[in-house]
Amino acid sequence: LAQKESRAITGLSMGGHGAITLAAKHPTLFIAAGSMSGVMNIDTDLQFAFTEGVRDYVTAKIDYLKTQIGNPEGDDVPNKKYYDPRKWMREGELTFNKRLEHSFADLNNINTL
Repeated sequence: LAQKESRAITGLSMGGHGAITLAAKHPTLFIAAGSMSGVMNIDTDLQFAFTEGVRDYVTAKIDYLKTQIGNPEGDDVPNKKYYDPRKWMREGELTFNKRLEHSFADLNNINTL
């Protein structure tokens, strides 16, 4: 089918996600795209992405998060810079933003405004 006007794409479940993503990435290929029970749940993906950042930080810094003072660097070394919620919340924000950018790319929505 040589003409865009003659081509549409659709899919079921994960195929629906693929159909929408493919059509968004290549808007000149299809006149329409459909998804039947397709998985485009960006909200859940973003929630998990935020959690990944916090989880990875806590896992990496666990020996600094057990007490206020004392860590692998010494028994009298303070840990505030590690357990300060601004630090681990920021790590969640970074992984959230990375996943959001991935979603924008999937939907061909980068620099469109």
